[in-house]
Amino acid sequence: MQFRMLRQKRSLSETKNAHKKYRTGVCPLCEMEGRMKKITLDEAIAYFDEQCPNQYSRENKIAWISELDELLYENIIKNREKPPITEFTPYSEDSSSQTELLAPFMFKEIYRYYIEKNIAYSNREITSYNNANTMFQAYYDNYFSWYNRNHKSLETYGITI
Repeated sequence: MQFRMLRQKRSLSETKNAHKKYRTGVCPLCEMEGRMKKITLDEAIAYFDEQCPNQYSRENKIAWISELDELLYENIIKNREKPPITEFTPYSEDSSSQTELLAPFMFKEIYRYYIEKNIAYSNREITSYNNANTMFQAYYDNYFSWYNRNHKSLETYGITI
C-alpha cells in the first residue's frame, strides 16, 4: 500500500511571501506558539490530583514541576533561537498559582507522569515507577521532537582549538 503526501496548492506570490516572512525572522509557527494555551501551576497540580489521588503536599509537587521545567529549559529550550525565557527561575510555594509552565497545554501529560514517577520512586513502587517513567519518556520525546521541529537551533560554527 502506498501513501502519498498531499500538498496544499499555493500561488507563487503566497509562497514568496511565506519565505520572505521567514527570512525576516518572523516564523509563522513561532507566532502561533505565542497564542498557544499554556498550562498553569494550579492546573497541572489539579490535573495530577484528579488522575492520581495521593497524600503528597502541594509543596512537593511544585518542587517536582520546577525540576521538570528546569530540565526542559536546560536541555531543550535554551539551545534554540528566540527562547520564550532567557533564564529559568525555580517555582516555590510563593509562586503565583497562575504561573504559566514551559510546556504548552497539549503536553500536560508530561507533568502528570513526571510527578507520578517521583511519587512511585518515593514510595519504592518499582513497577509503578517503571510504567510512569516509560510514559514520561514518551511524552518528553514528543515534546522534544515538536520543539525541535518548530524552533531553529542556535548555529555553531565548527570546532576551534
